[in-house]
Amino acid sequence: MAVDTTYLLDAVKRGVTVPSNQVRFTDADILRFGDEETEAVIVPAMTSARLEFFVKYKDTPLVANQAAYKIHYRSIGRTLRFVELRTSTGDLIKDLSYVMPEDVGRITSQTSGDPWAFTVRGDDLILLPTPSNANYVLRQYYELAPAKLISTSDAGVVQSFSTVTGVVTMSATVTAFATGQSMDLIDYKSGNSNKAEDIISTNVSSNLVTFATTDIPSTLAVGDYVCLSNQSPVLQLPNEMHQTLVQSIICRILEALSDFEGLQAAVARRDRILAGALETINPRLASQIPVVINTRGLLRRSNPGNRWRYNL
Repeated sequence: MAVDTTYLLDAVKRGVTVPSNQVRFTDADILRFGDEETEAVIVPAMTSARLEFFVKYKDTPLVANQAAYKIHYRSIGRTLRFVELRTSTGDLIKDLSYVMPEDVGRITSQTSGDPWAFTVRGDDLILLPTPSNANYVLRQYYELAPAKLISTSDAGVVQSFSTVTGVVTMSATVTAFATGQSMDLIDYKSGNSNKAEDIISTNVSSNLVTFATTDIPSTLAVGDYVCLSNQSPVLQLPNEMHQTLVQSIICRILEALSDFEGLQAAVARRDRILAGALETINPRLASQIPVVINTRGLLRRSNPGNRWRYNL
């Protein structure tokens, strides 16, 4: 079952007995606590287990004589999972080797050509060597951070849509929406992953939002959510993590209220819930042990895309 922020707010208020008419913690405050606890507690716990829940990829066509490409701005920790070079039709050419910045000069003397490796400089991925043509596509796999939580009234629900005109009809008007904004389309089913990210609205009129037809995903369905970019009215987490988030928010409220006795019990309960949730979802594939493949081993040296090119 997908959990929206209305349910989340009710669950938190029940757990910490916050009266509905109290003014110290607004709904917006509680949702911000949720964002902070997702970032500080839940995401680190899930990513450390390498369960791949947040992994997505972004394709960027190469530009001739351009070496630097931005790491996705919504990537968790601005990190990369791995990097590939593909054709414009999606066929794999090679996986790219990571090179430490101090080793770049020792690896190759090539200044341009087909990339076979990369390094990282700040928020830029630097291809090695610099691509001499625009024949390929750079595919970056990264972990997408869960979107910021918003009230259900600040998101639209897809009532109907047209892949011919690009018009999406929502069940109600959302006052925060305007023409030219960057938006996300979110799956209504449990897990609530993004179906489209950072697409631009070309027109907003009442409960109608228009996008370029090429931006309408083939998987879009009635009931999906329309939101401003990096916002969500639903928890983009596995179901088993929902109660961990509820309890984490309760801990934050008790801490803010200086109820340290209640906080101690709440933290212990949160830790038990988190441990149980991680045991439930890890391993993600219970019937098999992951196979570790050394793609840089001696037996793979026949593939020029998978070997070091030392300039000795």
